[in-house]
Amino acid sequence: MTSFPDLPAQHGAIVEKWESVDGNEVKELIDNPRFPNLPSKIYISTSFAEPSNWGDTYGSRITALFKAPMTGAYIFRFGKFSGKLFRFDR
Repeated sequence: MTSFPDLPAQHGAIVEKWESVDGNEVKELIDNPRFPNLPSKIYISTSFAEPSNWGDTYGSRITALFKAPMTGAYIFRFGKFSGKLFRFDR
């Protein structure tokens, strides 16, 4: 589990950005020597999304705890068409 000791305690998703990551596939981010421990920027997002107009050559990771209010089917959607990886831990 990743620790973020310098972030203020607040609700939202943690959005990490690694600048100067070329390509459109997740592999380019994973192979970057700064990933996962040295992101260029870290934000808290209350909308589970990256900021608008964030740039062109970067990789990002959004980490959040989603607690479903009830049992049922949920749909998760991605808003961009470049490479993605969705990991869901119990």
